[in-house]
Amino acid sequence: MVNKELAYSMLAGERAVMSLSAGDPLGLLKAYGFGDYFRGLWVSETDEREIAMRLRVDSSSELLCDRHTAMRWFSDVSEHGEIVWLGAHAPGWTQIISLSGHICGRVSLQKALSEAGRRVLGLGWTDIDGPTELFYLENGQLIDDITPYHPDPASHGYILSPYLREVPFSETADSEVTLNSFLQVVEKVTEGAISSEWFETVHNLYRIPRESWSR
Repeated sequence: MVNKELAYSMLAGERAVMSLSAGDPLGLLKAYGFGDYFRGLWVSETDEREIAMRLRVDSSSELLCDRHTAMRWFSDVSEHGEIVWLGAHAPGWTQIISLSGHICGRVSLQKALSEAGRRVLGLGWTDIDGPTELFYLENGQLIDDITPYHPDPASHGYILSPYLREVPFSETADSEVTLNSFLQVVEKVTEGAISSEWFETVHNLYRIPRESWSR
């Protein structure tokens, strides 16, 4: 069941999201309840069965559901593996939202997703630890691992530097500015917006058993 605090947060999010404008993907995610915890992956693959296989999900756990149902599993911890909600993001790309657990943060999982010529972007944050790096992988290899604590990451010669130059970064490496910029880089690379339409559409929910990625 959704606890009372989360229910209030979701209601506030529904009201706030209506006033969000383009260019503020972080604000949109916060409005949908992801202010304290978020983990997202974007993979250049549209075959959801293939993605599910590469994530090593429990196939019997598949559930087509809306956001309200999906958010019942929302937690930064999980005793039974990881719950992911995934669906089409843009032409050629699928968005994967982790709703519990930390398996999707593993580079080994991200490498598996990016095999056979695919591309993968990944990032996340928690209210305690702050933002993670922005990861970019191609064909099973980690290409970029971009720190969020640098005021000018584009100067480091990353593959994603052309995209990094197009978004603002704080001189004090402000985490919210950085997160919003990282999310805008995701939008630019995938040529798709992190949108309210995605969260208002039904998508498949899966469980990734902890033992699937224990090695």
